[in-house]
Amino acid sequence: MIKRKYKLTVGIPTWNRKQFLASNMEHLIKEIENESEVEILISDNASEDGTQELCQSYQKLYSHVAYYRNPKNLGANFNFQNVIEKAQGAYVWLLGDDDKIVEGSIKEVLRKIKFHPDIDMIVGGCINDHSRKRLYPPFLDHDHIFQTEILDAYDAIRLAGKISTLIFKRASLSHNLPACQKTIESIRTPWPHLVWWLVVLGQGKKVLFLKAPTNYYLESSRYNMIQDGVTQNRIRIEDYARLIIKLKQESLIQRDLFNKLKKTISYGRAGEFIKIVAYSTFLNNYQETIQAAYRTLNVLPGVRNRFRFLLYYFLPVLLPVNFRKLLFLAPYYVFPWQEYKNFINYLNRVKQILDSKKYSARAVFNESDL
Repeated sequence: MIKRKYKLTVGIPTWNRKQFLASNMEHLIKEIENESEVEILISDNASEDGTQELCQSYQKLYSHVAYYRNPKNLGANFNFQNVIEKAQGAYVWLLGDDDKIVEGSIKEVLRKIKFHPDIDMIVGGCINDHSRKRLYPPFLDHDHIFQTEILDAYDAIRLAGKISTLIFKRASLSHNLPACQKTIESIRTPWPHLVWWLVVLGQGKKVLFLKAPTNYYLESSRYNMIQDGVTQNRIRIEDYARLIIKLKQESLIQRDLFNKLKKTISYGRAGEFIKIVAYSTFLNNYQETIQAAYRTLNVLPGVRNRFRFLLYYFLPVLLPVNFRKLLFLAPYYVFPWQEYKNFINYLNRVKQILDSKKYSARAVFNESDL
């Protein structure tokens, strides 16, 4: 293959998600139609659903589409890294196969890259495609060069937890990949992109947060990856704690950064903990919830983190499931909070799906197929 120089690679790791990838690609092709500095790269983890044929058809039609297929499924984390290693762009924009970029955001990112040639990483914004409410990161009203003081108020998940908002300078990340991959695989984290971001940050690199939104959170994809309460507790709290502890142990971040990250495991997240209680109440049985909560409690570093977790999650889930459910349903019937009603309706719908035994709590599917 002839190597070309691109300013930006939009890199998509995928596995058996043809229907989502097809929609994503149609949108992307339109966005980069006249952008000669942009490459689309797909890394396929040995899909068996026709993804290969779909991607090869795009490859034949468009010279700026690159497709790589792993000989076997190497796991999601290795596939993420494969995107970085195979990219030809100076910057790599990681994009989930079911995510969609906001119209015009590629042009905006290219402008920012040219205006800030010393930037090592860009974090875009995510908005809901219906309400247009900003979800990630939540605080910006102007472009912002990152300062670690932001970690006093927001954890790394809220700042950059969505893979599709992250754009890395390849030269700033590439030499860190082997050490990062060792850490990622040792704890089997679902947050490989956070490992990369925090290591870049820990080395004093420059990170630019964009005011302009770059990605949509698609309501139509809301059911394509169900996560029950036990799963959310593990991923958003326990795995996050394990991640920052491991980064410190491996000397990939220094003590001052670790202390800021440790604080935000629980600081300012009471509402999120209670929301996970709701997931556990509607979607998990009592025993598995308590066992998972006890395991998380033993992992958390710091007395304050353990206290807040006890107060906002562990003690509430000790209550009987039916009593908890009544507590969550009372506001549903008493108050006209549409957003809250939508949340409870969503939990009930997910419960119906899981009770059908057709899908597991981590199944990937399209609600229209039900």
